[in-house]
This record gives sequence, structure tokens and C-alpha cells, in this order.
Amino acid sequence: MREHGIAAVIALTLAGCSGEPSARNTSAPATPDPVEAQINNLSEPLKDVAFFRAVRDAGYACQKIVHRESRPRNEGRAAWAVKCENNADYGIVLQPGGTFLVTGAVTPRR
Repeated sequence: MREHGIAAVIALTLAGCSGEPSARNTSAPATPDPVEAQINNLSEPLKDVAFFRAVRDAGYACQKIVHRESRPRNEGRAAWAVKCENNADYGIVLQPGGTFLVTGAVTPRR
């Protein structure tokens, strides 16, 4: 499993950094991450752009997000599942500080 985070610059794009996952629970965070509200307020096309950049910046092949859905919270953090046009599935979890942790089971692009 590959793990990469993406610094959220919600205006238009995202930049990268890495994170470390731990045990999963679905409780809400003590203090909501303001980036989650920004993501939720994006238009549907801009949400796809943000998640597309997260997947690509993590080193995975993807030309277009074809499906996106919210998932149960992961350690109190917002989570999504996305599918790219090549049928590759990825999990995305919002990390503290506005970064994304991207996981997937496909070979990274070169």
C-alpha cells in the first residue's frame, strides 16, 4: 500500500507531503478541520480536481475521477473513496494540517 499526503491549497490545487496511518475509528475529531469545510463547500467539479491532484501527486496513474463518495470517518477524519477512469480505486483521508493520505493497490506511474 502506498501512502502520500497532499497539502490542501483549496483555491485550485494541492501540493504533496507524506503521512502515517494508524488504527481506524469513526469518532468525530475534537476540533473540526477547517479544510474539511472548504472541501465540502467546493463545487462537484472542483472536488474531483482536488482528489485527482491528490491521486496524481501521490504517484498513481489517473486521467480522470469517474466516481467519488464519502466514506465513514477514519480516526475521526473525513474520508473518501475515488475511482479513476482506469478502474483503479483509491482511499483518501484528510490528515491534520490539511493534507491528504492517499492509498491504493495499483502500480505508481513512472
